[in-house]
Amino acid sequence: MRSDFTLNQIDLNLLRVFDLLMQERSVTKAADRAGRTQSAISHSLNRLREIFGDELFVKRAGSMNPTAQARELATVITQALSDIEGVVSQRINFKPSESHRQFRIGVTDYTSALYLPTLLEEFNSKAPNARLRIVPVYLYEAAELLSDPDLDCVLIGNPIIRESHIVETVLARHEMLCAAWSGNAVIKDLTMEKYLAMPHLQISPDGDESGVSDKALATIGLSRRVAATIPYYMVAPKVLRGTQMIAAFADGMLSLIDESSEILVTRPPLALPDVRVSLIYVRTKQTDAGHIWLRSCIRSIVTACEERKRAFLHQIIPLP
Repeated sequence: MRSDFTLNQIDLNLLRVFDLLMQERSVTKAADRAGRTQSAISHSLNRLREIFGDELFVKRAGSMNPTAQARELATVITQALSDIEGVVSQRINFKPSESHRQFRIGVTDYTSALYLPTLLEEFNSKAPNARLRIVPVYLYEAAELLSDPDLDCVLIGNPIIRESHIVETVLARHEMLCAAWSGNAVIKDLTMEKYLAMPHLQISPDGDESGVSDKALATIGLSRRVAATIPYYMVAPKVLRGTQMIAAFADGMLSLIDESSEILVTRPPLALPDVRVSLIYVRTKQTDAGHIWLRSCIRSIVTACEERKRAFLHQIIPLP
């Protein structure tokens, strides 16, 4: 190979010609398979000879016989072309029932509790040979983690996005509610005065004591007392049980609360912004057929969960 060689001097078409000549040992047959003229194949062969500094194929007894260097190159080039074809094929002609592809999805405590059981069931049903890897993410790092090309997307509430190359698709909006132990009489008659007087449980995966409730109260010159902060939504019902604390959480949790949890919910006495449940991913994955299928699968699951959630809305105690 020439000492001044750079990768810019070669393209896949040249490597494809090399591979066809290795298989056919004939310029004519290689041209037929490539759908090109014999002169075009000969021109490509001359370019390859110039790049590699070797004859590569020598005509002998009516056959194009590969040189020692060509045989050495063939093992690498043939495998490389096969790998590229496989990657491109599974992204253009994706068939979930036949795919062995691995997908990685980032989730938070909240979205994993709501959607993972159904997602895993649906994924395994439609793509039995594919693999799904679930990784935990936190709000402030979600967008940054997408710089890892192996992470396909993140299912998250209220994502913080500053990068223009990240796409956000809002799948649902969840109303913020107040929850408390059923033995806490305040939850059945929650006025603003009582709301401010009660100790609050802040659910914050990132450990931040200030939440949407504090921001909303600050706009009207009020504040609350945060008695405790926990990182996980799923343990909130157990933490509230037997205490006088109240907590704000999104209405998606309604489907996860039953009578045994001893938790009652009502609407807060002030307006709180909804939680937008979103799927975020890098823009370069938008046209990937497998990724399109995965996004569609997640979207349908979230939609189905939203439909089921309606059956639990009767649990919300009306405000006085």
